[in-house]
Order: sequence, then C-alpha cells, then structure tokens
Amino acid sequence: MLGSNKFFHTLISTFWGAWQFIGPLICSSTLIGYLILNDITSLPVSLVDLIIYFLVSAIVMGLALMPTTLTAALWGFYLPWYTFPFLVAGYLLGALIGYYISLNIEDRWLYDFINKKHKRKRVFEKLRRRGFRTVVAVRLSPILPFAVMNFVMAAAGVHIKKFFYGSLVGMLPRTLLAYLTGASAASIYSIIESKKPLPVETAVWLILFLISTLWIGVMIRRAVKNA
Repeated sequence: MLGSNKFFHTLISTFWGAWQFIGPLICSSTLIGYLILNDITSLPVSLVDLIIYFLVSAIVMGLALMPTTLTAALWGFYLPWYTFPFLVAGYLLGALIGYYISLNIEDRWLYDFINKKHKRKRVFEKLRRRGFRTVVAVRLSPILPFAVMNFVMAAAGVHIKKFFYGSLVGMLPRTLLAYLTGASAASIYSIIESKKPLPVETAVWLILFLISTLWIGVMIRRAVKNA
C-alpha cells in the first residue's frame, strides 16, 4: 500500500510539474478559439460579474490553465479600466493557489535537484533568504512563466509573505502593460497576432526583460560566490 501511495504521489507531482508548461498552451488556445468562433465582443460588468471574473481568473492562473499575460490582455479587451484592481487581486490569489498546491504536492525531482549538491543547495538558500527580491526579479521577466515560477518558488522554500509581496510588486508592470495592450486592441485577432507591436510597447517589454535578466544574473552570481 505504501509503495502504491508513493507511486501515485510521484505520478501526480510529475503531472503537476509538466502541466505548468503545457496547460496554459492547451487551455489558452481552446479559449481563444471559443471566443473567436462565437464572436464574443463584450461582457457584462456588474459587481457580481466582477467578483466572478476575479475568482475565475485566480483559478485559471493558479491552476496553470491560462498564462497571466493573455489573461490580462483579454481582461483589458473586455473590461473597463476601473476593473483593473480586480485583475491584480486575481493574479495575487492565483499565485497563492499555485504556491500552496506546489508546496503540498512536493515534486521530489525538483527538491532533489536543489538539494543533491551542497553548493547548489547553498545557492538556493542564499536566493531563498533574499526571497522578496528574488520573487520581484523573476516576476518582472516577461519570459518566465507565472505558473512555473509559483512551482519553483514553492520548491525553493521562499516564505509565503515574501512570495506574496514580491509577486504583487514584480507582476504589476507586465500585467499593466498586457492590460493596456488588450484595452487598445481592435479585436481578439490583434491581441494574439501582434505582428506590428507599438514601439513604446516593445521598448517596455525589452526594458523589463533586461532589468529582470541582469537582476537575476547578479543575484545568482553573488549567491554562487558566497556559497
């Protein structure tokens, strides 16, 4: 029985780890197809509706069903500017959902990878101690997936308080930019195609990428040096 439980636990944790990468791709493609085929161009905006959107967005982001960038862009396309705080609350709750699931599933492969070698363990320990700055840095990056970082930060043992506030600060710039992209889009097609992004939009994404990459690089270098 013990061996069977261990097998199923390993199976679930492996699936959860893999889902962080493939889940958003599958679900976002399905949703976009549904929106286009059904020609959905507007949504109701009452207080009850906003609470529902907030809960749904938190769940889909927390369970790695949708990438945060696309969620924010669709939010901007369908909903007015004064609903933006609901989106921020949604990604914060989504981050906590993903964090707690990852913390309880405990993917042994990732834990073993972190702890297998003493120096690697020391590096992750240094990064964990700088939890707030580490989370802000990885959240700023436009190329590091939201769901995957929930998974990694939980495995690295980043404290929940530092994770929460780091996610709030780090996710805000890229979420706002994605929201504004959606708000200025003429159609769903223009959101997903983005063949001719605005110069300002491109510049901001590039700046976020450079800042986060340099910041992460400096932190890792210092952690390795002091390990």
